[in-house]
Amino acid sequence: MHIRLLAVGDRQPSWVDDAVGIYRGRFPREWKFSLDTMATVRRTKNDNSLRAMTTEGEQILAKLNKAERVVLLDERGEQ
Repeated sequence: MHIRLLAVGDRQPSWVDDAVGIYRGRFPREWKFSLDTMATVRRTKNDNSLRAMTTEGEQILAKLNKAERVVLLDERGEQ
């Protein structure tokens, strides 16, 4: 099994690397776990954040292959 976490953000906090290391240690050795980050879309002062979120969503979808199962995590914790 390969678990790949895709995250949008220019700089991840240091605790993210720590958490990735902890989870790698918890998973069976035959499982692969990776963190792939992509830069946020540049926003201007009067920019519509919906446009930026749509572009970032398209970038995420472009990184997926058809065989992958997707689980989306929402920052607000609601479906």
